Amino acid sequence: MIQERVSVSATVTADGFAGDAAARAAEAGARAEDIYNRDIQGKIAEADRRKYLYIDIHSGDYEIDAAEDAAEERLRARRPTGFFVIMRADGGPAAHFGATAG
Repeated sequence: MIQERVSVSATVTADGFAGDAAARAAEAGARAEDIYNRDIQGKIAEADRRKYLYIDIHSGDYEIDAAEDAAEERLRARRPTGFFVIMRADGGPAAHFGATAG
């Protein structure tokens, strides 16, 4: 499961998406998952698997770091107008929301 960082808006055309925020998030997640499966997954070192992965879904460029902020900052420096999706480098979600049973 991929977590997307998407701003809420009714319609956006500059980034290639149209529709409501949920549809945009689903499309961004699908694009990121395709890039991850095709171009990134096989390159992830075992030591990096639990780190944060930021993917620019327009270019396919990405960054991995244990610190979420550091990965985003490096990618944004190279891709200032990018559209980023965050996930764990092993393909899992970057965060879980809700209650847990203990």
